[in-house]
This record gives sequence, C-alpha cells and structure tokens, in this order.
Amino acid sequence: MASYEEVLTLDDVKASIDGSNLSDEIKAKIDAIDSVDKVDLQEGALTGAAGDGKEAVLISAGASGNYDLGDATAVVVGNSSAALTSDNANALTVSIDGGTTSLTIDNSAKNVVDLTNGTNNAGVVDVTTGAGEDTFNIVGPVNANVSSGAGDDMFVLDGNAQEQAKLSVDAGDGFDEVMLHGDIAEGHAFSFGSDGKFHMNSADVTLDGVEVVARDVDGDGKIVKGTDHVTFLAADEFDGTVASLYKVVLGREAIDETTDSLEGYKHWTNAFKAQVGGDRAQAIEASLNSDEASGLKAMDNAGFVATLLANAGAKADVTANAGTYIAGLNDGSMSRADVVANVIDAMEDAAGDDNVSLVGSDGVAYVVMGY
Repeated sequence: MASYEEVLTLDDVKASIDGSNLSDEIKAKIDAIDSVDKVDLQEGALTGAAGDGKEAVLISAGASGNYDLGDATAVVVGNSSAALTSDNANALTVSIDGGTTSLTIDNSAKNVVDLTNGTNNAGVVDVTTGAGEDTFNIVGPVNANVSSGAGDDMFVLDGNAQEQAKLSVDAGDGFDEVMLHGDIAEGHAFSFGSDGKFHMNSADVTLDGVEVVARDVDGDGKIVKGTDHVTFLAADEFDGTVASLYKVVLGREAIDETTDSLEGYKHWTNAFKAQVGGDRAQAIEASLNSDEASGLKAMDNAGFVATLLANAGAKADVTANAGTYIAGLNDGSMSRADVVANVIDAMEDAAGDDNVSLVGSDGVAYVVMGY
C-alpha cells in the first residue's frame, strides 16, 4: 500500500470525491470522515487485509487481488480487477467504475451500489448481495452480472444504460423493480433476439425475478399514468395475475392513485405469495374477499359479470362468453373465482401486442403486460 498519508490531506481526498460521478450517499459518507486515518487507500496488488477501523476504502484503477472491506461502509473502486468481500451488517454505499471487479456483500441491509462504465468496459463486474432491499444505479454501457438476493430490490438505469448495457440480473425472491430514467425516443420495447438475450431498446438485458419495469420520464421518482409507462414482467402465471386482478376485480391500474407509486402492487404481490404460496386460484379468492371488492361482492351474478367485463376492456373476445359465465354462476358449475380467471385470460389474450409471451435465454417464459 502506498503511503498516501504523507502526501494527501483529507481536503485533497474530499476534493477528488466531490468532483467525481459518485452517488450522494457515498459523498455524504466521505464528507463525514474527520481523519485521513479513517480512509484506506489501496493501489497495485491489494494486501488482502481487512479494512477494520476504516470508514471508507478507496481502491485505485489498476488494483488487483483480494480485499476484505471489514468495517468500511463507503467504498470507491476504480477500473480494477479487485475481488471484494464484506460481511459488515451495516449498509454499504459502493461505487464501482468498470474493470473486472467482483463484489460480495453478505448482509441484510439496504445497500446502494453504483455501477458505471469505466474507462474501457472490457471486463465484467460481478455483484452479489444478501437479502436486504438493495438499490443498484447503473450508468452508461455497463457490463455486469448482478445477483441481489431475496430482498425487494431496485435497479435504476440511465438512458445510456438502456441503450448499451450488457446486464444480467438475478433478482431472487421479493418484489423487484427496474426504473428507467430519461425520455428515450424508443420508449422501452422488449423482445428476445435470436441470440436468446432479452433486448431492452438496443441493450442486452436478461432479467430474472423482476416483477416491474417502469419508465420515469421526468426522473421525479414517481410513476404517473398517461405520462410514464409501466410494464409487468410476469415470470410465472401468478405474477401476471396480481397485476390483472387490479384491473379486472378492482377496476383500476396497479399504480397507486394517491402516491403515484407501485407500493400497493408490491404489497399484494408479496402478501399473496406469503399467504397462498403463489397459488393463482387462492390469490383470486383473496382479492374477491378484500375490502375494496366489497361492492363487487354485493352484486348479483349478471352485475358481477358485467362489471368484470367492463373493467377488462369489453373487447369482443372478452365479452363473448358473458352468457356462459352468468349461466355457470346461476347453476353452480362456475364459481366467481372461476369467472375472474377466465376473464383475465381472455383480457390478456385480447391485448395482442400489449401482452407478449417471451422465453428468455434462461428458459423462463415471461408474459410482458404493458399498461
């Protein structure tokens, strides 16, 4: 390790950090450091020693080897080939600027990881985190593999990342979102190419375990109907059902009317998975028994069917079986949950290009539902 303490003052370090493209969280932690002794500056071959007693670790471009981050909670990594590990229970804020860096964070805290494209983007950044609610800010043509554990995670992509990133995400369990910032001319179009990769605009992105992709045009952190756009990525039949239940049973989109967020959808996705273990029929029953659906529950069979069909969009192939549904309810051959399931299937089939079935390179079949 170089003797930085002899040539750098804390002001020198802070000035360099303030002028960099780091997250506000990292800068705040650096600003809070009151002694150079609390900053571990590493270059060249890493020592492998734990950064215990340090609040921040700065690893220069070109550094290589293994390093235990120890107690440090602010980490800045240049374009290096460092292999970093941390089992610190506290949340980390990390900035990785390209290279072939690997990072493993073994905790359940709310970590923030900034990934930028680096100086040559020749290497691949591998990041693995635990069960916390982690946020990943992805800027530029990042080449990365991310495994984010079981928490409710957020992946934020800027315009350049949406067009040029090579990104493989295994979001694990929990309610995981991708937020697209910026007004991209192409919107965000999804397809699987002949290469088997999930294409978002012109980027190569493979998403596994992600429930929602939303485009926040003005970057205000809110999703507004009519201005922004939400796509539900249903990696299984159950995930798609939750989004459709909002529309068919409750008669509204999953975007919360008062907060312009997806918190309600997030809540019910997690709650239904916990309550019914991903069973579609039981989730439909639970939605029909919810307080918000009490008015629907009080209707007679004809009114019930008419309301579901109107909520679904009343296209010809959705309404075609209206008489069959009413007759089935009247003679007991169909339950109300059966009717909801049939209407949802008809609605999704009728959506055409708005609902696209895709199979990813991982073999997962997705139903892409646009609203």
